[in-house]
Amino acid sequence: MSDKSPFPFDIGCGSSTSSEVVCDWCHTTYNKGLLNDDDPEGESIRTINFGDLQVAQCCFDKLELAVLQNIGNIIPWIESLAAANQTEANRLRELANRGNEVLNKIE
Repeated sequence: MSDKSPFPFDIGCGSSTSSEVVCDWCHTTYNKGLLNDDDPEGESIRTINFGDLQVAQCCFDKLELAVLQNIGNIIPWIESLAAANQTEANRLRELANRGNEVLNKIE
């Protein structure tokens, strides 16, 4: 990672295991056959879940680079999700208002 990187996958996120884990990005298997985190033979491997992928520390820099290279598509996608959520929130608010109006008429 570069000196200008915010290091989103190096500080304060993800987890670590010393049992068997596969990096879904590069398909490397670590601690093959080890089933328990407390196995002294296991190497501690940091992982993060990204979408439906479990990414090991070996590919954090590749994942970060992929995100940065696609940020121009990611931000508009996030904005569209936020707009859709706002539309749904407005619809639910309107529904609640109509429900309150009906309740007020009943009372």
